Amino acid sequence: MNQAPKVLVCDDHPIIVIALRSELARIGQFSEVVTASSVNEILNALNDPEVGIVITDFSLNEAGDGLQLIGRIKRMRPDVAVIVFSMNASPPAVRDMIAAGASAFVSKTCGTRDVAEACRVVLAGRKFVAPASLAHLLDQDDGGTPQAALQRLSPREREVLRLLAQGLSLREIAARFNRSRKTISVQKCAAMAKLGLTHDMELGRYLASADSDEL
Repeated sequence: MNQAPKVLVCDDHPIIVIALRSELARIGQFSEVVTASSVNEILNALNDPEVGIVITDFSLNEAGDGLQLIGRIKRMRPDVAVIVFSMNASPPAVRDMIAAGASAFVSKTCGTRDVAEACRVVLAGRKFVAPASLAHLLDQDDGGTPQAALQRLSPREREVLRLLAQGLSLREIAARFNRSRKTISVQKCAAMAKLGLTHDMELGRYLASADSDEL
């Protein structure tokens, strides 16, 4: 596209829409950020030829199958890039989203900055999967064992997990490393993805059972 496109943000949770609007306005790559909260609003907004990217949850309340939603968007506007921003980050689901026509996937566990990066990548005509989710996909493709996945953690990811196991909060770990809480959260998400863990309860069980010498 020669001119900055509009980006359409759709989620049925207003706080998510607000957070995404704020992040996308910050990077300033779009002529306008428009919003929707339902499938009908998405389809109506796509009548505007200036809309170049759709960022949507995979499981809108009335949408039914998220893959069908992606398909409807792509049939109506093949030129539009679809970025899925969802809690549903299982490797089979992410593969199906990309196969259905999505240009990018970002897990909600990793925040809005990865969405901004996804926008930059898809505007350049490439596909994008957020690093934490990509690591999870690679682990599944390799058939890696938990022990093998643990070996793929970076030293800082391993240290973050070790400190979490000791009971420190993300804020306390960030202060110890003189880093932002967001940076520590991203490292935690990346470590979880490499270990095949999808939410904090699974992480808690893993840390409770892990040998401290392994971390």
